[in-house]
Amino acid sequence: VKDLAGGTICTSAGTNNARYIEEFAKSRNFQVKVLTFDKREEEIAGYASNRCDGYLQWGPTLAAARVSLKD
Repeated sequence: VKDLAGGTICTSAGTNNARYIEEFAKSRNFQVKVLTFDKREEEIAGYASNRCDGYLQWGPTLAAARVSLKD
């Protein structure tokens, strides 16, 4: 995860995910920018269009998103 230092992470608005990644980064002494989206389709599109360097979601959601992404 530390290779995402200084990068942007996509995740869902209104969830604890943004807080989790911000607390994790702070505890490891690096910074990330969190970009939140109201709809899952928007966050996947944000990641696919390189607006984000990483995508934070729970396992099954990540698996489903990965199937829909090219490469």
